[in-house]
Amino acid sequence: KTIVTASGASLASMIGIFSYVVSLETFVVSDILLSLPLLSFLFYFVLGPLGDISDFDGDKHANKVTIPIKIGIANTFYLMFGVIFAISLVLVFLYVMYDTHIITLITGVCLSLLLLSLLQNIKNNPDRQKIKNARKYCRWHLLGILFSVFVGILV
Repeated sequence: KTIVTASGASLASMIGIFSYVVSLETFVVSDILLSLPLLSFLFYFVLGPLGDISDFDGDKHANKVTIPIKIGIANTFYLMFGVIFAISLVLVFLYVMYDTHIITLITGVCLSLLLLSLLQNIKNNPDRQKIKNARKYCRWHLLGILFSVFVGILV
């Protein structure tokens, strides 16, 4: 489920990138722009499992196979931490290899650290309402990171 949702988010962001293409001659897309679907894909490995953790008991009772059920809640949090680290690495890569503006790196890494802190707080004190609120903040973090890449490309 998470892979399908992440792929959908990634494809949706690619629609905007490719929307200006009118012929095969103009079918040249910057590698920087292709990082946006990658970031969207990765972020759904935070959003999806976080939602699955909030419904762990119901999913387990219904015999659904989710990431938290398959690998456990603690390991799911470690997976999410690793994904956030990978997102930060993508931002560092964009800064080093493509010379995006420093605002992309600073904003993206700060948002990643805030998200790590939020998830660590939930890991230590899992509460269904906290998780629901955290998913809302995760969406804003994703939007902020994507916007920071966009600004970093333009500036």
